[in-house]
Amino acid sequence: MPALLLFHGLDATPLAQLELQALAQALHRDGLEVVLPRLPARDARVLPFEQWLDQARDHYDALARQHGDAVLVGGLGSGALQAMALGLQRRPAGLLLLSPCLHLLDLRTALGRCLRQGAEAAPLAALFQTWRLQHYLRPHLQDVRAPMLRLDGAGAGRTLDFLREQFPPQPLAA
Repeated sequence: MPALLLFHGLDATPLAQLELQALAQALHRDGLEVVLPRLPARDARVLPFEQWLDQARDHYDALARQHGDAVLVGGLGSGALQAMALGLQRRPAGLLLLSPCLHLLDLRTALGRCLRQGAEAAPLAALFQTWRLQHYLRPHLQDVRAPMLRLDGAGAGRTLDFLREQFPPQPLAA
C-alpha cells in the first residue's frame, strides 16, 4: 500500500487538524496509508525551520523503510513548503501541495497583521520561520523532480503566478 506523509500548516489548531484528518480519512478509504504527524516544532517554543525539516525527514525516512519508493508527501500552507523541501532532499513518489504559501505579502505586513490580531510570540516566531523557509526554497524550486499536484484557493494569484514561472505546464505522458 502506498503511503502519504501529510503536514499541517502554520495554523496547527485542533480545527485545522480536523480538516486534514478528514482528507486523510478519505484518502485512506481510497487505499493510501496516511500519516499526519503533529510536528512539535510549531508548539509554544518555535524551533528554527531547519529543525522542522529534520523532523519531517525523520517521518519520511520511517515511512520509506516500510513502503520503499511508494511514499508521497503533502502539506497544507507552510506544510506544503515542508513537502517541497523533502522533494529536494529525498525522492518521494509525488507531492500534494495544498495552497503552498510561497509568498507572504511581506514580512512587515504579515507581522503587523498578527500583532493587530493579538497574536502571541509563538505564532510570530513561526511566521518568521516560514518566511525563512520560503527564502530557502525559492532558489531551488527547479530542482524538485517529484511529480506534483498543487491545489490553490481563490486569492492565491501571486503564488500561482510564481509557480507557473518555475514549473511551466508540461503535457501528460501517455
